[in-house]
Amino acid sequence: MKHLALIPARGGSTGVKDKNLKQVGGESLICKALNQCKSAGFFDQIVISTDSELIAKEISLGNAFVDAKYESMIRVNTELTIHKRSSSDAQALSLISDLVFKLSSFLDFDFLWLIQPTSPFRYKEDFTNLKFLSENELGWTSIVSLKDVAENHPDRMYQISERYVLPLLGYQFNDNSPRQILSKVFIKDGAFYIFTKDNLSKKIFLGDKILPFFREARSNINIDTEDDLLIAQFFGDLKRKEV
Repeated sequence: MKHLALIPARGGSTGVKDKNLKQVGGESLICKALNQCKSAGFFDQIVISTDSELIAKEISLGNAFVDAKYESMIRVNTELTIHKRSSSDAQALSLISDLVFKLSSFLDFDFLWLIQPTSPFRYKEDFTNLKFLSENELGWTSIVSLKDVAENHPDRMYQISERYVLPLLGYQFNDNSPRQILSKVFIKDGAFYIFTKDNLSKKIFLGDKILPFFREARSNINIDTEDDLLIAQFFGDLKRKEV
């Protein structure tokens, strides 16, 4: 069973400038994701896909990135390869699924793991448990890490209609139900996505048989805004002090 880690790291970012280069726990987000994959110890290949010269320099690639053409696969060592992503695939509205389909068509693997740098807290036990899950469960189209929405339950959400607010899920007799009796609802936490070569060859991304991998709240910071980054940096500093 060949496992491949794909780390997407485009240079542009609207919410946080140069987000993938921001430091959390003494490491840039791109280096943290790379080191987590290395520490997992079972990936046959790690591929970083980026359009950014700064990100390439951050992982000590040097001038090889500058000299390469777009869509080049630059071999750094036996473990790490850099994909120089075209600018058309690195826009704010570019779909990550398009990149995954493109790269999966010529990369060699049984399982492709999408590891996003903006979810910085992963643990070796996560990788170990997911490896076992991916190799031993049958019939799934993808595996996705999830977290409980907790207080952000859709029963408590509203949308704007003209000048008034309306319940997102329609009128309810009582929208102040205690959290404890609300149905469990989950959201993707951005840390892990796993796909198979067979499904990706059929252009199936998440598919209709998504296998969940639940993670604890301590692991579930996904950086989209400056506030998210500050929270991640706070927890990252705490973890360094614990060590």
